[in-house]
Amino acid sequence: MANIKLYFSSFLLVITMFWLGETPLFAQPADYIEIIKELPAETQFETVKTSVEKYFNRFNTDSEKNKNGYKLWKRWEWFANQHLDPDGKVGSWTIKSEEALLAVNSLPALNNVNGGWSSAGPGSISNGQDFLGRTESVAFHPTDPNTLYVGSGTGGLWRTSNLGGSWVALTDNLPSLSIASVVVQQNNPNIIYILTGDGDGGTNWGYYVKERSSGVFKSFDGGNTWQTTGLNWNRADAARYGFKLIQSPTNSSILMAATSNGVWRTTDGGNNWIQELTGEYSDIIFAPNNANRVAAIPYASSILRISTNGGADWVNKTIPAGTVGTTRSMLAVTPAAANNVYIMMGREGDSTIRGYYRYSWSGDDFTLITNTPNIFGNASNGSGNGGFPWWAIAVAVSPTNSNIHLAGGIIGRRSTNGGVDWAAAHPSAMHADLHGYYYHPSGTAVYSTHDGGISRSADNGLTWANITSGMRLNQYYRISTTPQNLNAVLGGTQDNGHHVRYSNTSAFKWTLTCCDGMDNAIDYTNDQIIYMCTQDGGLNRSTDGGDTWAYISPFRTGTTRETSSWVAPIKLHTTTVTTLFYAGNTGIWRSTNSGLSNWVNIGADGKGAMAQGTSFNSRMYAAGIGTTLRKSDNINDASPDWTVISGNLNWPTSGNLSGSTITGLAVNPDNSSDVWVVFSGYNATTKVYRSINAGNTWQNLTGSLPNVPVHTIAFQDQGTSNGNYEVYVGTDIGVFYRSNSSANWGYFSNGLPRVMVTDLEITNNYLYAGTYGRGIWRSLLYDNCPINSTYSATYNSERIFQASGTINTTITVTGTLGANVWMQAGDYVQLNPGFEAKAGGIYTAKAAPCGAVLLPEMQAVQPKKEEERP
Repeated sequence: MANIKLYFSSFLLVITMFWLGETPLFAQPADYIEIIKELPAETQFETVKTSVEKYFNRFNTDSEKNKNGYKLWKRWEWFANQHLDPDGKVGSWTIKSEEALLAVNSLPALNNVNGGWSSAGPGSISNGQDFLGRTESVAFHPTDPNTLYVGSGTGGLWRTSNLGGSWVALTDNLPSLSIASVVVQQNNPNIIYILTGDGDGGTNWGYYVKERSSGVFKSFDGGNTWQTTGLNWNRADAARYGFKLIQSPTNSSILMAATSNGVWRTTDGGNNWIQELTGEYSDIIFAPNNANRVAAIPYASSILRISTNGGADWVNKTIPAGTVGTTRSMLAVTPAAANNVYIMMGREGDSTIRGYYRYSWSGDDFTLITNTPNIFGNASNGSGNGGFPWWAIAVAVSPTNSNIHLAGGIIGRRSTNGGVDWAAAHPSAMHADLHGYYYHPSGTAVYSTHDGGISRSADNGLTWANITSGMRLNQYYRISTTPQNLNAVLGGTQDNGHHVRYSNTSAFKWTLTCCDGMDNAIDYTNDQIIYMCTQDGGLNRSTDGGDTWAYISPFRTGTTRETSSWVAPIKLHTTTVTTLFYAGNTGIWRSTNSGLSNWVNIGADGKGAMAQGTSFNSRMYAAGIGTTLRKSDNINDASPDWTVISGNLNWPTSGNLSGSTITGLAVNPDNSSDVWVVFSGYNATTKVYRSINAGNTWQNLTGSLPNVPVHTIAFQDQGTSNGNYEVYVGTDIGVFYRSNSSANWGYFSNGLPRVMVTDLEITNNYLYAGTYGRGIWRSLLYDNCPINSTYSATYNSERIFQASGTINTTITVTGTLGANVWMQAGDYVQLNPGFEAKAGGIYTAKAAPCGAVLLPEMQAVQPKKEEERP
């Protein structure tokens, strides 16, 4: 249970202000985060976009915009735009995903009998640093220095037992893959706690992109299985996020959590929690070796809250920092100066440093250590404005030397005189945008979490080594494959450029090292020729498999290059590989010599998606960012003609399109009149549409798909134009499959983590999926059910098995959350000696033919809470 305990005699009132007109009702917004937070929750997203873009228009250059977070905003705008309710507001996507997963139980469950999903990587980068995705938090095994746990923003919790030599994912099937903080119990390292719902990037505006917290989970077996604790939030109730989870230095049953919903405390190992403080809190710490002293700091506040009785009672201490406002602050302590709390504060308005302060427990006073240089910016000398501590902020002090301090924002910095002077300390082994420094308690090493993974230093932050290899956390926007090489795959990622592989290995090669990686393509006659887009349409080409590359975006006028949407589509002509299409802001551009020159604007809007027929290669379909779809039947001519085909017979009505946008197109390679369209948003009846006459009339094939955005579609070539089809769609909760011989959609996600699938590609017999948080995955294509099957493995994730005749099984279903196994066979399912379904897992057996609906008649054993023993 979770009780509320209030100790305040007065409360902070949140005043809602508006900035929608030319004259704001407050002086000037400090940053775009403030704009979003101060808009009412019922504001339509188009209004949000207008307000934020108006803020960024005050900057004269793209460089100044990016220093103040413009690229972060564009990422979140892209994500939010795909998750709109029919009323135009951003939907609570984590809630809707949970509802959709429940609805999946009523769908036919399709087992890929030849394989199922497995990770394709990347697990390492062969020609550069292993920047494999964002990490947030670190916790250490108390007796084994080689074992540590790392929480990521969108890829769950990971464990290494050999200092990063290899990693194991531990939470792929929990309700949340967003880990804000992790704690390992010091007197029993098998007991681990995780606080979900990473709070980086803002708190009460986080519903635009972030995954809400489900509270705190607990493991009794080193992270292999999990169960809920008393801090078990229903994400449908409110948008809550986590920042920090800490454990008492003297009593392992006492933990405290700093969240966007206050500070919570448990004294019985997580069974019961009490809310000790209300409001948003970005950090909390125990004093070293003193369980009575606790300090917590609210988000965007000049108040440090102090407790001297273990968090039961609190007093306010005002940090004397003048009248300038604060964004986010972080705290640090060290046994080498146990009387001190160090406070790194972000400055409101320009996101520079407001000040680095020291609070003394004994003196009960504050000292300003320094307010220079700009800790959060990207200039090595700390000059200039810029930075975004609401996203990237880190600070720590060596546990053995109180003069060595580490801090950073976009880049890392180091001080050897107690935080007075700072030098840049951001080697190539560390990615930009830092989220934390974590010293091993022994002081022998310090770890940095950042947007590329995790790095380790054995000399107090002077030199660093990247130890991310083996994690698979990258957030992919788009991927590409080629029939020339079934193992080749190219992908564009958030923050970490493009990666490519040419053999069946998890070792990828870095191809475009800058920027965010977006859409891409592989030449289908020569897999060494690849095309890669960066954010907003920067187009590049390589002829040597990505070792070198050249910028080839078309020139709009003179020396001005064309730009595009955040994820700009590109496409190779289906039969003339040297012809390339690029969807720009002013229209679709075509080059007939592989993008080197000869760019011509051929009209239409393709920033949403483009698709071209093979059987009739003069036909192209193009969609803008919205719901307008066009067709051209002379795409190879000097000046193609375009016809709007959205709105034709049986196209969804305007009401059923509200909040939706076209996210993908697919064309039957054997019949260019057979076109498929998929939609984002939360219109329950508008997910997939098909036309078999080039858009003259439409058929709604949404069917039983759950109400989540559909991001991509892949059409499996049948080698025939007779109307048969097999298609796959990628959604927020995985992959679904449908064929002309099936009555409806089936869930095709065996072994796939519960993660958003942004792109699908088919090559030969394989289906590749690009995910937004767990890298690239591969599965054999759907195959018909076997007659008889035998299964004997151990499963701690969701699996579905079918047979037209019989299933014999000796499987073990573990007791972790998400260990859900379904089996159905036409004749019978036989459980043989050795079969075990542990408490906490879910096992369902059913006598039914292949493809039959799975009923929610689960033989579920509710997880029991184990008593913690000393």
